[in-house]
Amino acid sequence: MNFSSLAAAQRCHDGILRTIFRAAMSFFHANPVGRLINRFAKDSGASVETMPFLRTCS
Repeated sequence: MNFSSLAAAQRCHDGILRTIFRAAMSFFHANPVGRLINRFAKDSGASVETMPFLRTCS
C-alpha cells in the first residue's frame, strides 16, 4: 500500500467521523452502535482495498 491510498483512506475516515459527530441524537436512537461501527469499518476497509487497484488501472 502506498502513501496516497493511505492518505485517501484517512480522508474518508475523517469525513465519515465528522458526519457522525454532527448527526442528531435521534439517529443514534434509531441505529445501534454495533451497526454504526460495522458500517464505518466496512467503508474504511473498502477504500483501503480498492485504492491500490484503481491506481493501477488508470
